[in-house]
Amino acid sequence: MYYVSALGKSYCIRVYFSRFIPETHRCSLKQNVLKGGFPMAGKYKGQGSVTEVYDVTSLGSGLDLKRSRKGEFTHKEALKLLENCTEFVGDRKLKQNHVDFLVRQMLRSTFHAEWVTVITYSINGTTYRMNGQHTAWARLEMPEDWPCKVDFMEYEAQSMDDMRTLYSSIDRASPRTRANVIES
Repeated sequence: MYYVSALGKSYCIRVYFSRFIPETHRCSLKQNVLKGGFPMAGKYKGQGSVTEVYDVTSLGSGLDLKRSRKGEFTHKEALKLLENCTEFVGDRKLKQNHVDFLVRQMLRSTFHAEWVTVITYSINGTTYRMNGQHTAWARLEMPEDWPCKVDFMEYEAQSMDDMRTLYSSIDRASPRTRANVIES
């Protein structure tokens, strides 16, 4: 058990040093706590030397953000995204269990609509859906008057390479496991 001070108050915390935490991290955690800091999950060691970075934006002719807005993700907007937008060839397949998960989050008020960005892309008069299919299907399961204010971004470009560059750079967050959610 260690005592730490923060914001003028003293706290008693317990730090368990599991056999799953490498010895080097156990020592640094213990030292952090003893110095009055809070334990961290690890320490970033740096990227090292970067020898070559490939300029993927040179593949296309340019990408323009034509419109960015915050608005209600209504049933009408969800249907527009699903029915009027062409699916990008490399898009992930619809996963029923992910839609179910989002619906459960929406029902128990743990879904954060403010974190959602619906992205579309237009080229040669065709609009493609870059992301949002799971959120759109989940939104259709909720009542029409359920509040769901999200960000909408609409891009336009001249080439399919620009579209590939955009698609490869969005929605790249690390997946969270159940353990991550429970421990956080």
